[in-house]
Amino acid sequence: MSERTICYLWLLLLILILPPRIAFADETRSTAAWDTVIAEIQIIEQSTIEDSLKSKLMVTLFARYNLTEEDYRSFYERFMSLPLQQQREFLERVKTIVPRLIKLEELAPPTESSRVKIPEKKKK
Repeated sequence: MSERTICYLWLLLLILILPPRIAFADETRSTAAWDTVIAEIQIIEQSTIEDSLKSKLMVTLFARYNLTEEDYRSFYERFMSLPLQQQREFLERVKTIVPRLIKLEELAPPTESSRVKIPEKKKK
């Protein structure tokens, strides 16, 4: 085989193999942590804090995972198109993650923002 033919074969092989892998890698990147993201959203939404604080926590959550509203919409559309059994399996994973995340929060050392300031008594 000529050198040119070998070059074309490699090019054809790359064209056939790389696009599915690239698409799969992109899908994995955007869906890999969705169960954890949804679990954290559940924790925020079920908390008894003010709505304004919930909103700030949601913004922080999306920033931490580098997500946009479009990413969430895309996930939601894919999720809703899944068969019911797969939706249930996903939600079961989320249900197992929520208690673990809450436990991690309880075990985490306090930060400056989480400390309660106790007013000092004034001396007479």
